[in-house]
Amino acid sequence: MSDRKTATTIDEQLARLQSRGMTIGDIENAGKVLSSVGYFRMGFYWYCFEIPKHRKNGIHKFRKDTTWEKVKALYDFDDRFRNLLSFYLQTIETDIRTRITYIVSNHYKTDPFWFVNPAYVGDSFIQEFCAGYSKLKRNNDVIKKHHRKHPEDTYAPAWKTLEFLTFGEVQHLYLNILDNLLRQQIYSRYQIAEEDVFKSYIDILRIIRNVCAHSHILYDKRLYDGIVGRHELLGLASGEEFSIVGVLKLIYYMLRQIDPDKETEMRNMLRSLVNQVEYDSVKFAISRLAF
Repeated sequence: MSDRKTATTIDEQLARLQSRGMTIGDIENAGKVLSSVGYFRMGFYWYCFEIPKHRKNGIHKFRKDTTWEKVKALYDFDDRFRNLLSFYLQTIETDIRTRITYIVSNHYKTDPFWFVNPAYVGDSFIQEFCAGYSKLKRNNDVIKKHHRKHPEDTYAPAWKTLEFLTFGEVQHLYLNILDNLLRQQIYSRYQIAEEDVFKSYIDILRIIRNVCAHSHILYDKRLYDGIVGRHELLGLASGEEFSIVGVLKLIYYMLRQIDPDKETEMRNMLRSLVNQVEYDSVKFAISRLAF
């Protein structure tokens, strides 16, 4: 007989949680959340309430005093945590994009379309960019307006076009800039001496940006590839290069290079979020974030 799992109704999901030891104070509200958010997604937030020794045997049992309200509080916190990080990640992303645009455009002053010039940028980026430019040209009002005004241009200039690249595309462009000295000018902005360290930083930041954009679990995020570089630069303790605490230290470091007031602001906002009374029941899971 197949052991493949089958779909379940909301009522069946609620009954399953109760049978595993979760107390649900407001059944109607819990049902509404499950029907909107989904059983699978909410599972990421009750995972830490499960008894590990039972889970190893494929048995899901909750610790004593596990309630739906605690699980929902952790879910709500993570939602706000993602929104907070998204704001400051946008600050870093914008700064990196602006740094690339300014430095490279001023180096190649006579070529405003340097980003598609194979003498300056690797084929990998150019081919991918050119393949998607028609969509950008069709859907973006700024780019559309440029081509109406300058129909002879195949592309809009760098200071317009690069503004609409995703963080992943900005990273791809950076990696394909052929002049080593130009790349060095870009990462030296952040007081980083080794390019491999900067490459690791922007890769981690892009991953976290995507986690926030797609509403994936953040408060307990683990990195498959850790943050590269000397731990003392970010003040990392052993193992933090793989953890969300290490990610926060990386974000604080980058903000410090851009605008120290932004770092202070983010630290204060995160401490305030973690210390809200409504999250007291899940302090065990989130308190380390307010270091």
